[in-house]
Amino acid sequence: LRSLGAHCVREFFHWSLKHIASISSPVPPNIEHLIIRLCELCHRQERGKRIGSCIALSNIYRDFRENDQIVSRFTLRVLKDILFSSCLIEREHIDTQNISFHIVDKALTHYLRIISDPKHGNAALLSRPDSKRTGDDDVENLDSFRQWILSQITRDERQ
Repeated sequence: LRSLGAHCVREFFHWSLKHIASISSPVPPNIEHLIIRLCELCHRQERGKRIGSCIALSNIYRDFRENDQIVSRFTLRVLKDILFSSCLIEREHIDTQNISFHIVDKALTHYLRIISDPKHGNAALLSRPDSKRTGDDDVENLDSFRQWILSQITRDERQ
């Protein structure tokens, strides 16, 4: 059922991108709201919502990476929220951790490829600040995102 829902999200995302020429905004509001909602679902305590969000994000990846405005505005936020979702896996029952980790890892791998794949050249795009980029100050640019990751790795888990 989650796969079917994620497929429908991908079709909606693809359809919205095809009709981008008829809208004056470089990123249609429905795509913006969809991505923000999927990112918010990565923070939910309910495993099903987090996993469903990661499956949907994996499904829209192919269309996501092809639009520079979407890449610039949302990639770092999506990565941060997927990483947050992976942290919540530790709280799950041991029987479901492997399945959850596999799904989250797949989504994380897709979005990391946006930065690391030289044929897309998005590292330079994400290194520049973008006033329209969504999220906290942690995702202002690639350098601030890197600093956030390092702070998360070195933080004390007892907090």
